Amino acid sequence: MAGPAGTKVWTTRTLLAWVSNAFEEAGLDSPRLSAELLMSAVISQPRLKLFMDPDRPATEPERERLRDLTRRALRHEPIQYLVGEAYFFGLEFRVDHRVLIPRPCTELLVEHVLQGLREGFTPPAAPEPQPSQTHSAQGDAATVVDPGPAAVPADASETAPLAVPIGPRGISERDARSRRVLIADVCTGSGCIAVALAKNLPNATVIATDISPGALDVARENVERHGVHERVRFVQGDGLGPLLSEKTKGRGIDVLVTNPPYIPDDEWGRPAGDAQGVGMNVKGHEPEEALRGGGDGLRVVRPILEHAHRVLAPGGSLLMEHAAAHADAVRAIAEQSGLVQVQTISDHEGHPRVLSARRGG
Repeated sequence: MAGPAGTKVWTTRTLLAWVSNAFEEAGLDSPRLSAELLMSAVISQPRLKLFMDPDRPATEPERERLRDLTRRALRHEPIQYLVGEAYFFGLEFRVDHRVLIPRPCTELLVEHVLQGLREGFTPPAAPEPQPSQTHSAQGDAATVVDPGPAAVPADASETAPLAVPIGPRGISERDARSRRVLIADVCTGSGCIAVALAKNLPNATVIATDISPGALDVARENVERHGVHERVRFVQGDGLGPLLSEKTKGRGIDVLVTNPPYIPDDEWGRPAGDAQGVGMNVKGHEPEEALRGGGDGLRVVRPILEHAHRVLAPGGSLLMEHAAAHADAVRAIAEQSGLVQVQTISDHEGHPRVLSARRGG
């Protein structure tokens, strides 16, 4: 690959043009944006700096590093891994080959949890009921989980809406007043969902699980980075296993969100370039265990749906990302498992992408 060399003065402007043209000719997505991200990483400056000082000369080490990163990008290595950063729900996350790259379609999970905040129960301004007047998940079939620290700030409004809708036997009014919500993020990966929810729900506690120790290390880094480490707790394990094995006393999960592996084996096995297969920027770069869902793509999806009632509080909500082609199968499993209010939510491109369901009261 030809690159910046010779006696020409290579500036930010000319380097951006060279890289973006190379990406465009190769058919890479968002060639200009990708070039800006690489250049920003090379000079260790925010993207805005590229436009504020476009005629800044690049040093030889910078040009060499940019050549190397450009070569790797042209071999379909994801830009996010090359720069070590990805954006999700307006937040910046550390990513590497141990975790999936956060994708815009997954933001739908966060959006619908927060939509519950806007549309959910608004507790009346009334004296707090006695314990005998409130529903408790104690003694219910749901596995009880320690909600951990979720202290309500002194200035928190008791009449603010709750983060999730409340059914007739859902979250107690005591919790509604304090807006304490217990969320589980199963298959957390980079922790992007857990962090986005914790940042937007300051009185929520999140239990984040993943089978991969490496993924949990990345997620912990992101939780620390965004200052929500006191309200996000990590447990290693497969699927719902970590939640089912919890032995502490407390209450069931109010909201379970999950983006599990769901690519079926036949789709994974298609040759590179097949329109029905997995893209070259995914296969060979992103972690297989976070992508592959077995023969029918439902190896992890099915047990989560079948056992969700064991960890959800009565009235608790479940939101699951799945393959668009699996929408009917996923909905059927949820209904057969006794979940109620089962529906499919389409993403911003109109693809059936998220299952929404609840545990009955």
